Amino acid sequence: MINNTLSVPSGLSGVAERFFSAKGQFISAAFVSDVKPKAAFKQVKLTKRTEGVFRAGIDFSNLKPVLEGIAEGSRGEVGSLPWGVWEHFPYTILHNGQRYIRLYPTENCHLKVQYFADGVEIDRETFKTYLIDSDVKRMESGEKPLVICPKESNIIKVG
Repeated sequence: MINNTLSVPSGLSGVAERFFSAKGQFISAAFVSDVKPKAAFKQVKLTKRTEGVFRAGIDFSNLKPVLEGIAEGSRGEVGSLPWGVWEHFPYTILHNGQRYIRLYPTENCHLKVQYFADGVEIDRETFKTYLIDSDVKRMESGEKPLVICPKESNIIKVG
């Protein structure tokens, strides 16, 4: 008899364990991330708080947009991670001594993003004035990422 029960690896924190036990399920989460400002504002601490509904424990190479892109020739085959190493595929990545949780925003979910400069909430347009041009262009593109990998220590809410 084959045991298909998914067991949580030992050594995972409560945060990582929550995602590991929700394989393929929809789960709400929020996380913060530091954003590097352009040189003129290097003394300003920029932070984003992102909240949304995500899936964890799915394989990037099986995502519909990835499969379609490969079939159409608009992207190449899926390769290895561009940074870090898998700790527990496809959930956690280790990089420079930090654990990252691999999350997939759901297609129909709007990500709620709040912007902060030195701990004070500011609007999106003001936040963009602190950024280098390439980061502003990425924000203005409206393109939603297929995958997000926040640091485990930056996840502030699960469920």
